Amino acid sequence: MEGDRIEGAAAGLAAHSKDAHQTGDSGAAPDNAFAQADSLAAQAKAAATRAGGALADTARKVGFDASEIGAEVYEKGARATRYVGQTVEQRPGAGLLVAGAIGYFLGFLVHRRR
Repeated sequence: MEGDRIEGAAAGLAAHSKDAHQTGDSGAAPDNAFAQADSLAAQAKAAATRAGGALADTARKVGFDASEIGAEVYEKGARATRYVGQTVEQRPGAGLLVAGAIGYFLGFLVHRRR
């Protein structure tokens, strides 16, 4: 049953190929298909190039923004450190109490049972 179906399909393909060869149309279809494939490949390459360029521009912008944000965070951290340092110099007892409270809280978090 399966063999008859395969033979019928092969016979149909052979007849189609023979008809195409006799009409002289055998070269036009493959040439047209190759031309279309080349055109599509060129379009895909152009689209990929544009996408790559846009991605590179976006990456540069993100890198620049991240650098600016990093510098700003660093500056704010430095100011906070100076402020805490000045506060501890002015009131060493309060600084000691805050440091003890932070240590107690961290110890509580680490050793707490679930």
